[in-house]
Amino acid sequence: MTTRPDIAVLMPSYNPGDDLAPTLASLRKQTIPYHLFLVDDGSPRKPDYAAALAGLPHTLIELPKNVGITGALNAGLAEIYKHDFKYIARMDCGDEMTPDRLELQVAYLEAHPEIDIVGSWIEMVYTESNRRFVLAWPTEHEGITDRLWTNMSLSHPALTLRTSSLKALGDYSNEYDAAEDYELCRRAMKRSFKLHNIGKVLLLKTETRDSISWRKRRTQLMSRWRIQWAYRNLANPRCLMGLVKTGLVLAVPDGLAPHLKAIVGTK
Repeated sequence: MTTRPDIAVLMPSYNPGDDLAPTLASLRKQTIPYHLFLVDDGSPRKPDYAAALAGLPHTLIELPKNVGITGALNAGLAEIYKHDFKYIARMDCGDEMTPDRLELQVAYLEAHPEIDIVGSWIEMVYTESNRRFVLAWPTEHEGITDRLWTNMSLSHPALTLRTSSLKALGDYSNEYDAAEDYELCRRAMKRSFKLHNIGKVLLLKTETRDSISWRKRRTQLMSRWRIQWAYRNLANPRCLMGLVKTGLVLAVPDGLAPHLKAIVGTK
C-alpha cells in the first residue's frame, strides 16, 4: 500500500497560461514527496491539465465558476482536510520553489514543534523592469510579529503550516479582498501562534501586471488598513505606525510601488 506523503501543496490557478510550466517544473525537482492540490478557479481558458500534471502526485479541483483566490484556497483546504496531511505548503502559479524548499521547511517544523508557521526569504522579479531583489524578512518570531503591525513579514506563497494549526485558525477570511494572507497572519499573531522565517531564499516570485499585488494594489492596501484597524492596539506605537504608513503608501503612484517595495519591503 502506498503511504501518503506528509505534505500537501495548495496552489490556486486562474487562466494560468505559460505561468504553469515553470511552477510545475520546480515542483518536480523537490527532494521530498508531496501531493499537489491544484484548484482551478473557474478558468475560461484552461490549459491541458492532464498533460501538464502527468507524473505529478496531484488532485485537480476544477471550480464551476470563478470565486476569487480566497474561495479557491478554502476549496482546496476542504479537500486537503479529507486526508491525513501533517503539513500544508502554499504555492502560487508562476512562482518557482528551490529544490530544497519543502525539505528544509518540513525539517524545521519537525525539529521545532513549538513553531506553527514557517516561511522563508524570497527573491522578487518584476517582469516589466527586470528588477530583482531579495525580501529578507526577519527570521525570529519577535521580529516577525513586530513588523506585522505595519506590513507583511512572511511571504504567503512561501509558507508551510502545520495542518493542525491552520485548522485551529480557521479558513481564509472573505472580508479583506487581496489581503487574505495578511489577515491570516494577523489572526495567528493575535492568537499567539509561533512564526519563523528560514533565512534563505526558497522561492522565486515573479510579479507581472496581471499579479494581484499589481492589479489590485489599492484594494489590497485598503484591505490592509482595515485589517490593521480590526486588530488594533492603539497603546502600541507600532500599531499607530502601521495605520499611518499604510495611509501614506496609498498616496504613492502605482508606477513607483515596485521601487518602494525594493527599498523598504512594502507591498
